[in-house]
Amino acid sequence: MTEREFVTVQEEIAEAMKEKRKQRGLSLQETADHLGIHMTSYRRIEIGQQRLKIDEAIKAENLLQFGLYEIMRRWAEQFNNCLLYTSDAADEG
Repeated sequence: MTEREFVTVQEEIAEAMKEKRKQRGLSLQETADHLGIHMTSYRRIEIGQQRLKIDEAIKAENLLQFGLYEIMRRWAEQFNNCLLYTSDAADEG
């Protein structure tokens, strides 16, 4: 397993947000203002010390276009695959 496989969905979203924010030349304060949160809260989200609420994630996606829906789709597929391989139904085939 690679180090990348141990990343959580929250960490992946935060990393993507940070990358897009920097690419767009936005400050932490500008981004936080758009989300309606304090700059310190946004900084903590980017470094993984605070969870991102769903409404904040959607606002961030609208501003940064960091690929929220693609990230969530990919994680949902991984989760469903895990359930398939660990359920008793898989043994009944």
